[in-house]
Amino acid sequence: MNTNICYDILIIGAGPAGMTAAIYAGRSNKQVALIDKNGFGGNIANSPKVENIPGFVSISGADFAANMYEQISNFSTVNHIIAEALFIDYRYGLFRITLDDKSIICGKTLIFATGTEHRQLKLDTKDIYYCATCDGPFFKNKNVIVVGSGNTGATYALELSTYCKNVYLCDLTHEMQCEPILQDQILAQSNIYWLPNTTIKDVKNGKNNNLSSVILTTNEVLKCNAIFAAIGIIPQTKIVGPFADVTWDDYIISNDGISTKVPGVFIAGDCRDTKVKQVVTAVSDGAKAAVNAMTFLKGLK
Repeated sequence: MNTNICYDILIIGAGPAGMTAAIYAGRSNKQVALIDKNGFGGNIANSPKVENIPGFVSISGADFAANMYEQISNFSTVNHIIAEALFIDYRYGLFRITLDDKSIICGKTLIFATGTEHRQLKLDTKDIYYCATCDGPFFKNKNVIVVGSGNTGATYALELSTYCKNVYLCDLTHEMQCEPILQDQILAQSNIYWLPNTTIKDVKNGKNNNLSSVILTTNEVLKCNAIFAAIGIIPQTKIVGPFADVTWDDYIISNDGISTKVPGVFIAGDCRDTKVKQVVTAVSDGAKAAVNAMTFLKGLK
């Protein structure tokens, strides 16, 4: 790791948003530090198959992330740092990031592309998914179960009901947590079954270790092929500190979608306050954040 460089752009997060920003900056010969404690890829790397990225009929999330990283590897000016960013301060016109190995790196601009993490549903099966849009179409004419009845869970159930045989929507609460209009749509669907005061107690796996059924807390056994968890996502924005405002649930606020309240600080991807959280929107954010950062750099000269 080269900590003696004063980088043009510091990027925290190496998911699709952060990697896209690095590609754009690298193509412009900017000195870039791309920082991520988990290496690279973000949430998309955990999707077994993705079919909604333009240009790819079908690709695994891991392969898609690896392709992006290969592009980054072609730029000698992009330094990929596998470390956790613990603290950021601003001194003498430079952003200074303290990493978990106590080293400090400096840069002229900063991009937060820290993403989110799904709140995990801890069950012993590989067939737990966190994105109905990404993974739902692989279960056409199958039975699936959705855990969580907030707006996300209700939206998942409605989307899945258009191609799945039966959709079971369960929650520990006694009433749906989603907006009333979504509740009405749920109740109007003949193949969505609302299961209040219920969640999954255990699972049974069948051939090839694929999910075959779930055991509910009511002791009922439901045959199903996939579990879609919608019990919340957690934006990774603790490090943002004084450099950007956040919503009540910790997403970064931006008036134009990319810039923050601090000059030279930009955001990209799922960590920002946006309704649509998809790979294509993250990639778009990353490109715009990099372009805006490079425009800011020109103004410093």
